[in-house]
Amino acid sequence: MTGAGDAPSRAQQEVIELPATARTFVSAGPGTGKTWTLLRRAVRLVDGEQLAPSDLLMLSFTRSVVHELGRRDRRDHIRRSAFPETFDSFASRLLRENAPDDRWTRYGFDRRIVAAIELLASGAAAPTLEPIVHVFVDEVQDLVGARAMFVASLLQACGCGFTTFGDPAQAIYDHEIGAGGGPSLIVRLNDLADRRQELEGNRRSDDGLARTLREVRGALMCGEDISAVPASDAFARMDTLGPWEDLSAMVPLLPGDRAILCRDNATALLMSRALHENGVVHRVRRGAADRAVAGWVAPVLAGASTSTRDRVDERLAELEAVGFPGLPQPDDAWALLCRLDPGGRGMTVRTHEAAGRIGAGADLPPELIDEPDHSLVVSSIHRAKGLEFDRCVVVEWPHRKDENVEQARLEERVLFVAMSRAREVVVHGGARQGGDRWIRSRDAKGRLIKPGGQAWQTFGMEIQGDDVHAVEPAGAVVVDEDAMEIQRRLEERVRPGDAVVLLLRGTFEYRRRPLPVYALMHDAGLVGITGEQFGDAIRARAPRRVPARIVNVRVDDLETVKGSVETGEAAGLGRSGLWLRPRLVGLGDFDWEAV
Repeated sequence: MTGAGDAPSRAQQEVIELPATARTFVSAGPGTGKTWTLLRRAVRLVDGEQLAPSDLLMLSFTRSVVHELGRRDRRDHIRRSAFPETFDSFASRLLRENAPDDRWTRYGFDRRIVAAIELLASGAAAPTLEPIVHVFVDEVQDLVGARAMFVASLLQACGCGFTTFGDPAQAIYDHEIGAGGGPSLIVRLNDLADRRQELEGNRRSDDGLARTLREVRGALMCGEDISAVPASDAFARMDTLGPWEDLSAMVPLLPGDRAILCRDNATALLMSRALHENGVVHRVRRGAADRAVAGWVAPVLAGASTSTRDRVDERLAELEAVGFPGLPQPDDAWALLCRLDPGGRGMTVRTHEAAGRIGAGADLPPELIDEPDHSLVVSSIHRAKGLEFDRCVVVEWPHRKDENVEQARLEERVLFVAMSRAREVVVHGGARQGGDRWIRSRDAKGRLIKPGGQAWQTFGMEIQGDDVHAVEPAGAVVVDEDAMEIQRRLEERVRPGDAVVLLLRGTFEYRRRPLPVYALMHDAGLVGITGEQFGDAIRARAPRRVPARIVNVRVDDLETVKGSVETGEAAGLGRSGLWLRPRLVGLGDFDWEAV
């Protein structure tokens, strides 16, 4: 990987030295130093062309890539004041700064993208766009549908120079092209860009793997032989770690950062279950739209209307003493909190300002919604985009023979993405033999379910991060317990990977609709109740009778949420409206018998 002291290649230097007005598409395969080149070009525009950091806009597809941009920025000491943003966060910023009303705050992320496109077309976003002199866009191969249209509209509306980076060989979101219409951004760049530059080489992987990836990418980019399967052929020559049932014992023996990569999320969650059953600590990678504000924020800010640096340091020390997960360094924590309240001018953080921004979910620092690092990650291949690991185990890769040509090419690109996540080694992991079948269900709002022999039968359901009620703190409704005690329990006793059991507690009216509600029971006691979206999903699949208990559910993490100020105050939590809730993950099995 190209580092701070490395000399650029000729192709990198050409990109770095392009004028600010250049409109460029840089095609860059894995390990070619794309991120380093992007950051060095940004520095050159600031230092060489005297642009202010605020003149630059940096956008990327996922939080993981934004996090990596920021991490390398800090590591190489080249950041001034420009912060990379995801496309969704920038769309929210456009709306926050220019929309005529706040209706957009009630939209989901996809609807916000559409609203931002309409805003750009109307010209109302000009106050935000006028200061921008150059736009950087990373991972453009992943932009399809509405997001491709959004970025194309942005580049046209800005009318300034841009540098876009991507790899057509890693385009794996073709199935979403119809969701929003129109061609991918890479296709649109044929008309928008004035020049194209290719970065070559591989500075990330070792020589053998780098050579293999280079050969596979070349074959994928050529595409002349429609029957060729270069990624599958290369993968077949790699070593096998062992069968599915042995992976829980074998993977922890691998050195360095490791990832178990799966073709779909059902396989990833089943692998996670197997690892938990064998006591292997790990994290499951979340989806791109699954955004959780770091858990430490609520206990640090709650209970005071204004926080100073000393108070923040004191609360962080208290959380560290009880082993609270994912704590940042004090300097980083303070800087992030100040970005939630710019009006505090770095002297204080006003809780109501920070809570308002968290509640709107707009313009949040990417570091506040990043997933914590872990030495073992289980992920679908799509969710691992933008990540790097020392060693990757690709499990249960499907060898399909009856696909059409386009599907076969897509499968090859997906496998290439999996292989290119590794810095050193890629190995096979065996396929699961037998066991329960999990499928996606429209009735269950797109969740995975474990079906029975009849179409109406359901014996399990995917549990998602947002399934825990957030509007009121745990203990304030349904189950009458001390909300302050539950918050202390979450701070001191509940940790990622812990098991929870969901116990039916009757129904609760969500917006005048009675829906099933479950208590989340941890070894330490009650830690929450399920919310509206979970009640909707389980009622849709089990309209007459819902299970009494749901097991094989785990804590993914602790999250800061913004809820009802009045209910929080009545529960003794102050007027911040901020508190902790556990995020859940897993494939929950139904138990129909009363407990």
